[in-house]
Amino acid sequence: MATLTGVQAKSATLTSTTVDTITLSNNRGNLLTVVNRAAAGGTAFWCTYGPAPATPTAGGDDCYPVPPDFGSISFRIRPGVAATVVKILGNGHDYTVMITDAPGT
Repeated sequence: MATLTGVQAKSATLTSTTVDTITLSNNRGNLLTVVNRAAAGGTAFWCTYGPAPATPTAGGDDCYPVPPDFGSISFRIRPGVAATVVKILGNGHDYTVMITDAPGT
């Protein structure tokens, strides 16, 4: 389990079947995106997000799957609030978490 920090984006690799916790401190944007950079034929991983998200479990309640092959999932967030925390559960996955502005905003 790694605890990582970033300003508006963070990329990392899960080292085993553990949960990484990523805290992004600069919430200027209104769109949180989680990207699974696993190659085609890889597997999905699971994530949760919020100011204090629960620990994700595979297929668990309030856990979101992120498909492989640069699959992503995005969530609208409120800019200017406290840090956004994302928790990711997978096994050896490469991922990126970032805060940007939604198109048209």
